[in-house]
Parts: sequence; C-alpha cells; structure tokens
Amino acid sequence: MLLVGRFGGLLRDLIIAPLFGAGPAVDALVAARTVPELLLALVTGGAITAGFMPAFSYLSQGGNRLRPDGVKAISVVTNWLLLATLAFTLAGTLFPRALISIVTPGLDAAREGQAAVLLRIIMPVTVLVTMAAILAAWLNFQGRFALPSSRAAVTNVTIIALTLLLADTLGIASVAVGWVAGAALQVVVLAPQARRSGGQYRWSWSPRAPHLGPVLRIIAPIVVAQFLLYGQTLVERQFGSWLPAGDLSHLNYAYRIGTAPMMIVTNAVIIVFLPIFSTLVAGNDHGGLRASAGQSVRLMLLGIFPFVIVFGAWPHETISLVMQHGAFTRADTSATASLLTWYTVALIGGSFTMLLSQVLYAQRRGTPALFTVAGGLTVQVAITSWWVGRIGAAGVAAGTALGSLASGLVLLVLVVKSLPSAKGPKIALREARILAPAGTMLVVSVVVERALAAFHLPVSPEGAFALSVGTGVLGYGLVLWRLSIPEVAMLRRSLHRLLRRQEGS
Repeated sequence: MLLVGRFGGLLRDLIIAPLFGAGPAVDALVAARTVPELLLALVTGGAITAGFMPAFSYLSQGGNRLRPDGVKAISVVTNWLLLATLAFTLAGTLFPRALISIVTPGLDAAREGQAAVLLRIIMPVTVLVTMAAILAAWLNFQGRFALPSSRAAVTNVTIIALTLLLADTLGIASVAVGWVAGAALQVVVLAPQARRSGGQYRWSWSPRAPHLGPVLRIIAPIVVAQFLLYGQTLVERQFGSWLPAGDLSHLNYAYRIGTAPMMIVTNAVIIVFLPIFSTLVAGNDHGGLRASAGQSVRLMLLGIFPFVIVFGAWPHETISLVMQHGAFTRADTSATASLLTWYTVALIGGSFTMLLSQVLYAQRRGTPALFTVAGGLTVQVAITSWWVGRIGAAGVAAGTALGSLASGLVLLVLVVKSLPSAKGPKIALREARILAPAGTMLVVSVVVERALAAFHLPVSPEGAFALSVGTGVLGYGLVLWRLSIPEVAMLRRSLHRLLRRQEGS
C-alpha cells in the first residue's frame, strides 16, 4: 500500500510538472505546503506515528488492549493534540502571509501573495491528517497495516483527479483543493475500521490522568526529534526561497524523486517493525530486539539499493524519462538532475536516520536520538550556509545530504552499542553480503549500456536506459535469490511450500 501511495505521489508530481513547470506558481505551492507540513511532521511523524507506539506498549504492558487508566492517559494526549492542531489551523487561515514569511522568507511579493492564498485553502489538512494519523496509529497497534498505509494513496489519487479536473479553472489551486479533499477521505476510510477493531477513547482533558507523566516523557523527546528531522526540509525551503525563481521547484522535484524510496521502503519497514520493537522492549527480550533490528536494516538496504544505483549513476536519464514533458523543459531536467545525485546520498543517510531512531524510541531513549538529529541539522545548516553562495541550489542539496548522512552514521553507532553482540565483527562481515546484488546490478547495467552504444543498435536513449537498468535489476534479483540471506531464504521456502500445495491439489 505504501508503494501504491508513493507511486501515486510520483504520478502526482509527473502531472504537476508538465502542467505548471518549475516556475513561480510551483514555488508558491511548495512554500504553502511547508507550513502545514511543519505541524504534520511534528504531530503525525512524531507524537503519533513514532511516539504513540511505545506509549501503547507501555500502557498495555505488551498486550494489544489498553488498561482503562491507559485509555484515559492516551485520550488526554490525543485531545490536547487535536486542540493544538486546530489552533494552528486557525492561525494559518487568519495570518497566512506571516507564516509564509517565516518558513520561506526569500520569496518576492508576488510569490508570497500566491502562497498565502494557497495556504488558506490547504490549512484544514492539518486537522484532518492528525485525526487520520491517530486512527492509523491505533490500527497499527492492533497489527493492521494495509489500510492505514493506504492513506497516501487515497490522498494522491484525489489530488490527481481534482488537479486534472480543475486545473483549467483553478490553476495551481486545484492541487491544494485536492490535498484537502484527500485528507478528508483518509478519515472517512479509517474511522469505520478503527471502530470495528475496538478503538478506545474518552473525552478527557485532565492533566492529572494516571500514567500521563510517563507517557509524556516517552513522547516528548520523540516529538522534538521528529520535528528536527523535518527541520532539514525547512532549512532547504528557507535557503531555497532566496534563490532565483524556479530553483525552489527544482529542489522540491529532486527531493521527492530522490527520497521516494525512503518513503516507500523505509517507511514500510518502520511501520511493521516499530510495534515489534516496542513489544520486545516491553518483554525485556534483548536478543529478539537485536535480531529484529538487524532484520529491519537488511530489508531496508535491500529495498533501497536498486534506487541508489539508478539515481546515483543515471540522474539525468531518470529525470528526463519521468519528468521532461509539457512545461517541464530540458533546462529544468538538467537543473533537477544535478541535484538528484546529492539526494541519493540523502536517501542512504535519511533511511538510516529514520529506521535506527525507531529502535531508540522503542527503548524509550528518545533523548540520544534527539541530540543526534540536532547534530545532523547543525551540519546541514553549516554546509548549506557555506556552499549556497558558491554553487547555488546544489549547496542546499549537499547540506541536506551530508547532514542526514552524519546523523545516520551516529545513530548506527548508538544502536550497535545499545544492542551489543559478542560476534560483532563476524556479523558485520556476514551482513556485507547484501552488497553483492547491488554490485551485480551496477556492473550488468553498465555493460549492457556500453554494449548498446558500441553496436549502434536502433534503440532510443530512453529505451537504452530502461533496457540496461531492467537487465541490471534482473541480475540483482537473481544474485539476491541465491544468497543465504535469512529473509530471502524464508521467502524461497514459502514459495516452495506454496508450489507443492498447488501441485498436490
């Protein structure tokens, strides 16, 4: 479902790019989106998605039902979150220019005015998505993942439909209208399922509710850490707003393409493994936590490696193939592709940061994660400040890439130290096997590409790119299938059992 949702997001960008290009209108949309995304990163990415899961495990003592006093505690947190979100929505509706000038101070008057109009349309998204995130967190706690993971797909399909339907009438505002409608549909889709799964809620606001203190101590550092993770995007938008018109759009397109695998693969791994991590911690199963953490990292790396190779080795071909249509020109392709290589580095660093921070959150060690993310943000600001005046938009992308890589490496050290193993070097050598499929894919893709060029075969550049990458992916899959990686071996055994059952029937 995450794959469907992110593919919908890519398709959404592929529709916006040809319709509106990479000019002032898209700059204004990016600026307007930054304001609600700021709160949504704080609420949905922090307090709810990452923070509620260890809180649920604490309040249920590792089970799947909350104690009555636990229901009251989590209800108090939920009610105050919704109230804060509603207040923020009201502020954005009444004072849109003030918020736009804070998050993207470099916009000229025309782009700022258009962004303010779009922000007024978009602001209800914050309340709607917060409600949907609460429902999704409860369903994940109950072991239900597919429907909550469909939220992005619901929103993106709605945005695409309304953009195509209303673009001629409303222009870029059609995207904003589609986002609000999609957020409302998220609530409509999730609410019945949450009710059927026994969702527990009380209309309580008491600051003296039992267990409220421990729950807040679990959630608070996670909220701040997740906010700082979004701070990377906020830094990009602030520096990018001072660049020439269109550069902010190029940064946005490159970021969305480059980090899409992180939103698909890494998020999928996190959604499934965070409840597992939290349950293992609640049961003091340190060996199980170490094994599950290793499994999650393997699955994440195996999922993002093909994208790292394609984006890193063929950035121009990637952008040209997926985006160079309509109002998105060759110049836009060149500018966006030059940034994609940096975002490939950000894909690696960001994936490690997102995933490994969840291990610390489950251990209720949000403070070390908080300081690590803050350090990465400091690195990003320093590098961006140093380079943006010299190399423009590439300096902004480089700051994001190196800042996320720094925080990812530090988190890796922290998690390894929190999950010690007597066979650490042997395990590290064994895990290095997962590099073999990636190396095979790169070599096979380059060989096919060079062969097509050497023999002057009648294949278009787009066809040659697709053929070489497709062959490389095939090699990746074949090598991966033959490796004795536990997850692959498990999949192979499952398929063999399925085939035997079909033959028997």
